[in-house]
Amino acid sequence: MVAPGSKAEAFCRKYRTTVHAGPIPLPQAEAIAPGFSPRPELNLSDHGRKIILDMGCINLFLGGPASWDPSDINNIDRHLSAAMADKRLNNVLVQYFRSTFSQITTGFRPSKMLPDPLPASISQTDIEQLIINLKADHNSPLNQAWDPSSWVVNFVLPRGVVLTIDSDQDDEARDHSGKGTAKPPHDVDDKTSSLEGLAGIHGSIKIDVPGIPLDPFRYTVGVFSEGGNGIVAFDQPWKNIVATFYHLLNEARTDPDSEEGGADLRVVSWGDGSQVPTSGYDLVIVGIDDNGLLHIRIFDQNRFRILEGVETNFPATQAGAISTLKQQLPGLSPPHVLTNAEKAGVLSEVISITGVTQDNFDSPAWVNARGEEIGDIPLALAGADLSKVMKEVPLIDGSGTVPIQLMWSNAVNGPEGPIGQAHPGQPPT
Repeated sequence: MVAPGSKAEAFCRKYRTTVHAGPIPLPQAEAIAPGFSPRPELNLSDHGRKIILDMGCINLFLGGPASWDPSDINNIDRHLSAAMADKRLNNVLVQYFRSTFSQITTGFRPSKMLPDPLPASISQTDIEQLIINLKADHNSPLNQAWDPSSWVVNFVLPRGVVLTIDSDQDDEARDHSGKGTAKPPHDVDDKTSSLEGLAGIHGSIKIDVPGIPLDPFRYTVGVFSEGGNGIVAFDQPWKNIVATFYHLLNEARTDPDSEEGGADLRVVSWGDGSQVPTSGYDLVIVGIDDNGLLHIRIFDQNRFRILEGVETNFPATQAGAISTLKQQLPGLSPPHVLTNAEKAGVLSEVISITGVTQDNFDSPAWVNARGEEIGDIPLALAGADLSKVMKEVPLIDGSGTVPIQLMWSNAVNGPEGPIGQAHPGQPPT
């Protein structure tokens, strides 16, 4: 989540498009508040990737008890869960869930305080290392019994801590940890932060348990927006935080794997096949069996096994590529840690041999032609007048109001919400 016209927005636009050949044109801010003119050219398209209909969440407050006012924690917990559950707000979103029977739900577990103090600045890579450390601790809140395919963990930063993302958080550095996905290419500006318009991010990281390929672990991170840190749109910081996480969670459910850099790769000793993983998510497994034959097993983003092949079943025209790959695999097998360049090379050869394309792995879910997600477009159109999309809206149960950001609605070709019923062809939630 980035402020319109900020350095953070320019950085993230270059990241999404991987283009750095001059400035990318921004949508022009609308002149009329509170309304917007229809902009159908900015509508989202469904690229078929995973979406999260029934989402679970937990808020993890970082920095230790001394960093937090209990009333802020209470307001964030209470109002964020209320916003995500509100029927009229969810009526805007059901159009993106591919079923005429969609019912959007979001459940929150009780929030937790993580005790360790934080430095003055924390990066996305730091957050992902924290996730890895927490997953290794059997007593951490990340190891509660939940389905990783539908959960998102919210990391809430305390007052004054700056969030950064930078191009030094590259594939190679993260890959040597054995855990990671792509980050911005090196030809973009080298760094941006919450002091330059960044309020929060959502992302995912694949954490490997030997023999058990997992779904990506999905997370959001939001700053304590006040003063010059983050995006300030309301009269109290906790309201800014709630609106930030409302934006991030709706993007996380409509485009949860936006950062996934295509297929993951495992080079294994195939043996008799009995120890080779039988499930996976965007996963390519290659190895040589006890008889010296090459095997390739591929799972797509829906965890379906889309290919099970042995070299004798592949076209004879691929004999040279098969031979080349077989010569390479012994040097790439564990305990060797694959570099990104090595992964890319093997995946390219697998694509050549099998005919499976990157389209099976690389597509996002709901984004528009610019690569923008459901929360990005309204912010960009609002320009300097954030009040056009940052609103306190009444809850349907009459219990008060919640601070949110309006989301994009294809049905009206613009920002929308809350509405009394879902659009025609979609059921109310």
